[in-house]
Amino acid sequence: GELRVCVDSLDAMLATAEVEAVRRLVGAVARRVRSVSGMAHYHLSADRSDVVVERLEPSFDAVIELRFGADDEPQHRWTFPGRDVESEWLEL
Repeated sequence: GELRVCVDSLDAMLATAEVEAVRRLVGAVARRVRSVSGMAHYHLSADRSDVVVERLEPSFDAVIELRFGADDEPQHRWTFPGRDVESEWLEL
């Protein structure tokens, strides 16, 4: 697909709306974007163990975590909700 949607941060939405309302919005956007074979991604500055992430995670095909590993090298790890699949930490 040629359509790409980026929501720079869900943080602002979550500061003013309930998690369930944000989850519904993400779901509605996802359905529209998928209907035209597009792709959407969202940024959230919460720790993976945060209850907000737990509530929103089922709405996404993948969750990508970022961290600084040994020697302050940036790393990422992919998780696929509902599939019990998680990558190792990989250097960026």
